[in-house]
Amino acid sequence: MVKVRLLNTEDIIRVYVEDRKVYVVTVEGRFIVRKKLYEVQNTLTKDFIKISQSEIANVKYIHSLDLGLRGTIVINYKKIRI
Repeated sequence: MVKVRLLNTEDIIRVYVEDRKVYVVTVEGRFIVRKKLYEVQNTLTKDFIKISQSEIANVKYIHSLDLGLRGTIVINYKKIRI
C-alpha cells in the first residue's frame, strides 16, 4: 500500500536529488516525491532558492553560510528536530 501525504510548503526545509530520487525534507521528516526537481520548484513560493542543480533551499531555515577556500559554500540550516 502506498501512502500519500500532503505537505505544507511552509514546513519544507529543502528539496534535493539523490540517486535519481527527489527528496523533500520538512520539519516532520524526509519524504520521497514522484516529481522532478523542476516540477517541485514550480510549486514553491519565493522563499525557496535553487542553490545547485540538485538542491532547493528554503531561506527561512538557513542559519548561516560558510565560504570555503575553493569557492564552495556550505549551508548550515537552523537546528530543527526531525
